[in-house]
Amino acid sequence: MRYEESRVGRSLAWPWAKSGRKEWWYHGVHDPASGAYFSFFFIRMPLMDSFRCILFRPGLPTVQAQWKGWLCSRGGVGQINLEAKSASLHVRFSGSAEVGWNLLVESPDLSADVRSVATLPPFLRREEQFQADYTLLHFFGNRVEGMIRMGSQKLSIRGPGYGDHCFGAVPRRSGWHWLAVQDERYSLAVLRNVGPYAQNYAQAYDVGPSPESGRWIRLDPTPLFELESEDPWNAPWKLGGADLDLEVEILSVSALPERIPPLLPVVVNLDHEEAHVRATGRVRLDGNWRDVGPLHGVLERHHGTW
Repeated sequence: MRYEESRVGRSLAWPWAKSGRKEWWYHGVHDPASGAYFSFFFIRMPLMDSFRCILFRPGLPTVQAQWKGWLCSRGGVGQINLEAKSASLHVRFSGSAEVGWNLLVESPDLSADVRSVATLPPFLRREEQFQADYTLLHFFGNRVEGMIRMGSQKLSIRGPGYGDHCFGAVPRRSGWHWLAVQDERYSLAVLRNVGPYAQNYAQAYDVGPSPESGRWIRLDPTPLFELESEDPWNAPWKLGGADLDLEVEILSVSALPERIPPLLPVVVNLDHEEAHVRATGRVRLDGNWRDVGPLHGVLERHHGTW
């Protein structure tokens, strides 16, 4: 599908420019049988790329594999073909919405062989704000299955998945709260962004009585992420607004700080936290409140300079 391919090239202007073109791909899957959540993302920036995959399991520490360097991107229009290699890690992500996506990760701590197939129509959002443009393409309801290996342990994973590709001009200093959760009937994506050229949106997909009747519904684009306590990861969050009334329970969290260079982080000084969550409550669709949940997925909190 158009917009899946890489859109960012190399440039010496970043990181000295106030805003630069960046892009990322994120995929996640919740396995109802084990309660696990597996996610991975690629980030491309003009001077540096990165990859990270994370396995969240109930009551257990997260397991991660990560890499930094320059991604090899050979995909044509509408195709993903990303690859990275180092002495300790090999990762390849390829495919498209039409044929499905494949992820292969080989590393000592965490390896994965996962396939995803799109089942619902994607949501495409494009913004042009005179000085900056931003595009978001995301897929809910993906059919995902594969095998995760942690050392000598193996975990078969199968369940509903999410995937996206975002690209455009992103300010050097930015922050956001982002939620993407779903069950068999409802999918919900919510973003609250701060900084220049901020993107804010909330949208839901209702499968309806049959898959043929499903559709995307735009919600009020001013959601409110509210903390229940001073410790954001040991208490539920509240997600409110004109069309939202949800409690978001934190099941597991991974903090991903980035400091480049480590002692004087003038290039990247970023705090990024990703949590596996369960959401319940109400969403107003077409003027009518509906009870939803439990919806499983991801909550992100991101702030800093990058």
